[in-house]
Order: sequence, then C-alpha cells, then structure tokens
Amino acid sequence: MDVRGDQARGFEFLYELPFGPDRVLLEYTCFGDEPACDEGRAESLIAARLAEAGVDATERLRSERGCLPMPYAAPARTPGSSIAGGYAGGWYHAATGYSMPLAVRFADIVARAAPERIAEEIAAAAACDSLRRGFTRFLNRLLFCLVTPRNRWKIFRRFYRVLPEDRIARFYAHRFTIADAARIVVGRPPGGLAPLRFARSFLPTTRPGLP
Repeated sequence: MDVRGDQARGFEFLYELPFGPDRVLLEYTCFGDEPACDEGRAESLIAARLAEAGVDATERLRSERGCLPMPYAAPARTPGSSIAGGYAGGWYHAATGYSMPLAVRFADIVARAAPERIAEEIAAAAACDSLRRGFTRFLNRLLFCLVTPRNRWKIFRRFYRVLPEDRIARFYAHRFTIADAARIVVGRPPGGLAPLRFARSFLPTTRPGLP
C-alpha cells in the first residue's frame, strides 16, 4: 500500500494484490469527506504504478468502483420485527466499510437458529456486539471530524506501527477486545487536530463529512 503524493484530500493509497504470475488487482482507495469516486485520480495512479514496475503491456479484465459507508452517528432505529442483514441491518464493520466477516456471522446465526428464533438470535448477537459497533463509529468520528484531511494518514501509520498482528487481525474481523480498543486510541495524538470541528460534529445539523 503506497501513494507518494499529496494527501491533502484525505488519506489515499494504492493497494496491490497479486492473483497469479500475470494477474494483479490494483485498487485506489481514498478516505475522503465526499461520497464520490475520483476515477481520473485512480487511473493516473494505476498507470504510474504500472510504469514504475516496468509493465508496458496490460489487459484489463475487470473494473469496479464504489463508495463504502463509514458512519460515525448511531443509525436511526426503525420499528418492526423484520430481519435485516448487511448494511441495512448494521452488519458491517463501520471503520473499514467491509461487510464480509459480519455477513458470514449473520448467515451462520440464520442457519443454526430455529425458524421461530431467528429474529431473537440476531437481536441478541447484535446487542452483544453493540460496544464494538459503537467504538468503530467513534473511530470514524475521530478520523473525519477531529483530524484534518491532510493528516489522516498519520492515524493509519500509528495504527500499523503500534498494534501487533494479532490485534490488527481481531480488529478487521470485528472481534477486538476492550484492551485492543484502548490500545488503538491511547497514546500521543497526531498533529493537525480540529477540536472545534470535532465538537460541532455532535450537533445534528452541523455534522461534517459523511453521515
């Protein structure tokens, strides 16, 4: 993961994942305030990386684009007893935007529970996970509201420098402990903080960034 360039718009990087000796995934990611994809920026960075690697002949097999939600406000509660998974039901990792680990957990609950107890089992599992869900939303609030866009990369640098691999793995799997959470936030803060912006984010009509 690397982008050697201006980080003024928010933390951004190019992610590389080899699929084989002649296939690779190149993904541009930006933690920005606006829900928009800068496809031109992505294309230029990918082209520069290919040129740097000495790749002069490529075939694009597939392209995707999208914006993952990273909310920092608690979701509105809607009445009713319907069973909802995925993003609609809050079964995703708020601090990464990924849904796979929690989607698997949700599917396992549905598969194991008796039909008449599915809703009850899902509600119980969500309640047990409420502290983790709240903490990941709090991390998003810190990232988007307390730290200025050009300094967001410092948050991620500290995360990977301070945490050992087992804690990082638990965090991404949405199985982190209270001790893991404390280690993430306790320590020397980065520069470029915006405390007034952070305070204003708690006001319902002046929340900056993504809702």
